[in-house]
Amino acid sequence: MVYTKTDLGRWVCLQRTQYQNKAKTMTEKRIQLLEQLDFRWRGVPDHWAKATPGGNPTQCRALAAKLVYPQLSIRECLLLGGFTREELDAVKDPKHTWRTGYVYYKDMVVKKLKDWDTAQRRGARIQTEQLIGILEGEDEDKVEQVFGETSALLPEFLANAEEREKNGESADKIKQRTKRSYNDANDIHQEVQQDYAAKMPRIDTVGVDYSTHTYPQQGHPQYDMAAHAQQLNSWRAQGGQNQWHH
Repeated sequence: MVYTKTDLGRWVCLQRTQYQNKAKTMTEKRIQLLEQLDFRWRGVPDHWAKATPGGNPTQCRALAAKLVYPQLSIRECLLLGGFTREELDAVKDPKHTWRTGYVYYKDMVVKKLKDWDTAQRRGARIQTEQLIGILEGEDEDKVEQVFGETSALLPEFLANAEEREKNGESADKIKQRTKRSYNDANDIHQEVQQDYAAKMPRIDTVGVDYSTHTYPQQGHPQYDMAAHAQQLNSWRAQGGQNQWHH
């Protein structure tokens, strides 16, 4: 991604625009010089799919399938649209092996569904609406018109959807991300204090009474939650009996 708020960012965007539009100022010599500097003509990794004018037909079919058959899972819609299982299971970015083709296209479908009511009517939106119109029409071969060979998968997917409904299962289980709250860390700190006070007896060799000892509060320079937790776990692992003496 290039930030166009900087002079360098604006310059990079200008070079890419001139290259894509085949501007006269973007001569062969200029292209060679930029490529010698390892200049990237796209703002995304090269292995990502390039944008298709009017929208990617496979993606449009998958989105139309989800809008007309909302009971289908996103993966089923992607397969119905024309994506192969190999494409969906392939890793899109070697640096992030979890980001497969399925994750990439699923995120795309989820975003388009969310923005469907407010999206501008152009490009992929128009193509998707045309496909929806066919699927909601009266033609006997409407499914074949839209999905072609993959239309044979629809009966199986509809049966799967019906089975999920009977079992009370959702088509797509979207994991909700939860952030660890401040209270979680504070609870650990309180547990450490209570465990010390309840289980650790007086230490004669040091002369510290842990039943009345005052602990640094969270945020104090002397407070180290990780150290307290590690010491507590060590004490528990040893059964509370080691070098400590009454």
